[in-house]
Amino acid sequence: MSTYVDEHTPRPAPRRLLAPPSRLAGGSWESVALMLAIAAAAFGIRLATMVRNHGLFGLGNYDDGVYYGAAVGLVNGRMPYRDFLLLHPPGIVLALAPFAALGELVGDARGFALARLAWMLLGAVNAVLVYRILRPATIAGAVIGGFGYAVFTPAVYGEHTTLLEAPATTALLGAVLLLNGTAGRRRPAEAGPLIAAGLLLGLTVGFKVWGVVGVLLVLGWLLSTRRLKAAGWVAFGTAVAGAAVYLPFFAQAPGAMWRYTVMDQLHRSRFRSVSLASRAIQMMGLGRFGARHPSSVLLTGALIVCLAAAAVAWRNEHARLMIVLCLGLSGFLLLTPTWFGHYAALTAAPLMVVIGAAGGELLRSLERSRGTTAVAVLLFASLMIFYALPTVNRSWARGFPASALTASVAAVPGCITADDVTGLIELNVLSRNLRRGCPLSVDLGGANYDVQPTTAGADRPRRSNPAWQRVALRYLGSGTEVLLVRAGLHSLSRRTVAIVGGWRLLERARHVLLRAPQH
Repeated sequence: MSTYVDEHTPRPAPRRLLAPPSRLAGGSWESVALMLAIAAAAFGIRLATMVRNHGLFGLGNYDDGVYYGAAVGLVNGRMPYRDFLLLHPPGIVLALAPFAALGELVGDARGFALARLAWMLLGAVNAVLVYRILRPATIAGAVIGGFGYAVFTPAVYGEHTTLLEAPATTALLGAVLLLNGTAGRRRPAEAGPLIAAGLLLGLTVGFKVWGVVGVLLVLGWLLSTRRLKAAGWVAFGTAVAGAAVYLPFFAQAPGAMWRYTVMDQLHRSRFRSVSLASRAIQMMGLGRFGARHPSSVLLTGALIVCLAAAAVAWRNEHARLMIVLCLGLSGFLLLTPTWFGHYAALTAAPLMVVIGAAGGELLRSLERSRGTTAVAVLLFASLMIFYALPTVNRSWARGFPASALTASVAAVPGCITADDVTGLIELNVLSRNLRRGCPLSVDLGGANYDVQPTTAGADRPRRSNPAWQRVALRYLGSGTEVLLVRAGLHSLSRRTVAIVGGWRLLERARHVLLRAPQH
């Protein structure tokens, strides 16, 4: 027996999880609760990787200490590029400067720890922004994307300490959210949001030179969708932000800044060559399943899933720009000559938007029964817990024996040098050094890229580069005492190791040595 339903008969409302967010008001308690839960999960897992081994006051990625050390230099009147080597744009220095200034009051180590916590909060903000980008389509897709990003290994690694990728991702997601808000309107979008999106895109270039790839992809997308005026306003905002970040430093040392941030980076390609398969596996967050030698079955299956997800996610108009960014940035990472593990964070947010959008579309296409929704939620939660547990149980930090060395360095009347500036930060020595007029070297290892032989094809790693060995020995030996942090002095040649090993040993605390150079 059939039942006649005319056009005036009320239709059943869709399930709340699958409904577009217009049914969940922007200020509703449900939406706020979801965002808070996503933020808490993101912050918690990032904090968990650092609290082991006293990671908040320990040795991290090496680069995190470089960036914080550069910020300490800036607040003490030392200009990057003009006064010391820095291989990256100045955006990270400006972002960390408030914490370095606070460190002048509470100590370098505490300032650095607060900066690390702030970067974890940025990770939580990024997870919520992923949710917000997906929210106009379905709540289910937004939840999948937001929680997925919260536990996604490349994102967690890039945001557990003060690396470049966290603020760059925040700026990119904010720009996409603004651009999505101006799309599809009958009236032309106002210039304000478009310029703001451009300013955020300009900041991504201020953190990392290759942010220009994302800018070009966004502008190309706007032009392809015939939003010519929008592209112009976005380009204008990008230029303003880029000029504001770069020009004050470029004016102080144009030649050095160009050499460090562009030319020296080209030398890195010879030293960190990683296979395309390994890169792809790490970008898809499956590194612990065989990053060095991934199986062809795992790689093929993961690629098929990601490409299929992109095809399904294309139905969601709010995810289309992120799909373009995901494909374009992935291609860039696969082709770039050099590779480090945190590079995978560049595509983490776009990929999670793709996964979230695809999940939301698939759930919406299924039968909208209470049972189907409940099973899908339980399955997703189980997968997230299974995926997140290994990350929660690991640590990317090493403890630093500051308490054992504090008394020894406190009474030193002159300068203390170090092969890793993080050691000086954790001992609250870096700011003291600068107040005493000591030389500043925040990236001793990175100086290798600036002192390469001029002969074509003669680029050498540190151990076999005599020019870098001289630079390192001259700096390390210039202090009253020298702190040797990096285990095994792995970058020093046999001759340099013999010289440094002959300096008088003052203190040993686990793997850290304090010596008195023999001038």
